[in-house]
Amino acid sequence: MPDYLSARQNAVTQDPVEKIELNSYLETVADEFGSDWLERSDGNPVQQLWELKHAQATNELLTLGQAIRNLLQADPAWTRRQVSEMKSGDVGQRAGKTFEILGSNLFNGPGQRIVPAPEGQAGYDGTVFLDDGSSLLVSIKNHGITSHETEFLGKAEGIYREFLECVRRSGANARKMFIEALRRPTSGDWLTLHRQVQDMFSGESPEESDAWQGRVEPLPAEWSPLSSRHLSYGFMLLAPFHQNEQKNFEENIRKGIANLEKHCPVVGQDVCRTLFLRLSATASMSHCAKWATDYFAQYPETTVELVILYQAVPAVDLTKQTTAITHFMIPVQGPNFHHWKGGGSSRNFTMHSFVGTIQSKPTKLVLHDGVRTIPIDGSYMFQKSEIFRYYDPSKGPVNAVVSNPASGVFVNAVIGDMALAMRAPETSRLLLLP
Repeated sequence: MPDYLSARQNAVTQDPVEKIELNSYLETVADEFGSDWLERSDGNPVQQLWELKHAQATNELLTLGQAIRNLLQADPAWTRRQVSEMKSGDVGQRAGKTFEILGSNLFNGPGQRIVPAPEGQAGYDGTVFLDDGSSLLVSIKNHGITSHETEFLGKAEGIYREFLECVRRSGANARKMFIEALRRPTSGDWLTLHRQVQDMFSGESPEESDAWQGRVEPLPAEWSPLSSRHLSYGFMLLAPFHQNEQKNFEENIRKGIANLEKHCPVVGQDVCRTLFLRLSATASMSHCAKWATDYFAQYPETTVELVILYQAVPAVDLTKQTTAITHFMIPVQGPNFHHWKGGGSSRNFTMHSFVGTIQSKPTKLVLHDGVRTIPIDGSYMFQKSEIFRYYDPSKGPVNAVVSNPASGVFVNAVIGDMALAMRAPETSRLLLLP
């Protein structure tokens, strides 16, 4: 077996026997996708993960490999069709097929197993068989990053590059820029912001605008001393969610439930019709859970028994300064769920992840520059910061620290003439589930 693991960061285990198992999951990815295809650069997220060697990329590949291994045992033809469509250039199609594999595998565990639906089966994607004889018909839907958020990130990237160029031209080291949109920005507002950024660093008064508020200030003193030979900076930009985000989510709930009801109108009392809906990394799980609850209250005749909201993010523990893939799941019970649940006092199912932890309490979405934290809710966020702390080797032994304390924030160490940086993803988003 080729050794795929040794060249990668591995935060799962260092046990030699367990590492053999990890390597076998990477081998599954290589076998099913093809080594030649994986080594190409077509922009496919699986290819990007194969090229990247940091721990988060390794974790995503291990999760994918283990899921494929399990599902090949349940239905090899179905699994290989999913893999084939994951290799497609169609972004929406490959995202949906990716989550069908990863989402299905979350239902595999002690006392339960998932079997993919037969080809051409409408209404649901798999059946979860429980040891007590009951089952779940699971419809797996991917409600990932929206076009509105994608547009925001593209616009914010342009402003960030403008800021970085202005900082370099002016020689203004150790600056931090914070920008917040006071309403949903238009195309004209973004153009105004470009000019405002230029004005801030040219010494002119920024153009007036009712769309933005912002400031430029020194980086927090906690990062001092900074290297004079490297550019240290911080950049943060917020904008409120598009007004259609809730509407689009509710429409996904409605369509998912309607599809299940249409194709599975009558089921046995031991069957739980389940809509398993993935949300993007920035979606508010608590808001979405409320919207799903409100939907059931508005339509009490709904026959679908259960909606499970799911979000996978690399969450940061700010007290321990550690990052781990966290799987948040919130079950929202429909009006008829008690009929299925009441079929047995111990009737239940659990979710299982190979890498990361399962949580039922969503994380708080915050803006964190590595020192200070700003709670945010209902906003898109873009953040990039590079900090180069200087350590003087002439003063004795150096205890240099490199870290990635928040999404897009990198703290590097400069020791004399040597710069040290950690190997980490540019953002905390998962490539397979953005």
